[in-house]
Amino acid sequence: MTAAATAAALALGFASSAGAVGTLDQHVPQDMTRRPGSSDWFWYQQMAQTFTAGRTGQMDRVGLFEGASGLPSSTPTGPSFRLQIWTVDPSQPTLTAKGTVASYQFQSYTGTADWHFWTLSPSVPVTQGTQYAIVVLAVRSFTVKWSYITAEHYAGGAQWTCCDLQGKWMRGVTDTNFAFQTFVTGGAPADGRAGVRRRSADQHRQLLRHRWRYGGPEAIRRIADPNGDQQRDVVLGAAGLR
Repeated sequence: MTAAATAAALALGFASSAGAVGTLDQHVPQDMTRRPGSSDWFWYQQMAQTFTAGRTGQMDRVGLFEGASGLPSSTPTGPSFRLQIWTVDPSQPTLTAKGTVASYQFQSYTGTADWHFWTLSPSVPVTQGTQYAIVVLAVRSFTVKWSYITAEHYAGGAQWTCCDLQGKWMRGVTDTNFAFQTFVTGGAPADGRAGVRRRSADQHRQLLRHRWRYGGPEAIRRIADPNGDQQRDVVLGAAGLR
């Protein structure tokens, strides 16, 4: 799906060199000491990187490892581009936006590619576990360079470029991803263990009461505590559980 086919809410964004507005959430490389190779970049007119939000809140800042031809500059004076945040439609075989698109107008930095950051104003609401896309739409090809990382397994998304002969987005090479960072204000990070549902202290107490009532001490040996850790020999019989 190209930008022309997307219903976009155009907003003014701001370049920022200050500290993070929100908390760093998703990023490639995952080992932030790594840097893309000096020749590992694309400068297509349409490029995108999908990611899966790890927090629920407001995404208010993004970082891209990017650059443009010209003398190095500490301020964004390079070619302009539109940055969009899509909610990805997982039912489609190619990269497709679902719902309203947040769109911002920025300028790139000239000189060798490096980490550069932009504030998203207004911010974009994101939901933990939902996949989104950072989409870079340059005025034309061969202007904005977005660097990528090779041999980088990122389960939350993939690199995309546009377009094939049918006008569809093309997924990049496996384990190759554009270098990016997202920052989110609010919410909390996901529990690192997939499929684990965390219990409140009250829910935990109810579980203990139920297991004691119907199975006695043996039934409540080695169960999960409210923080998800295993504990052995939980015997609280006379402590008001019955």
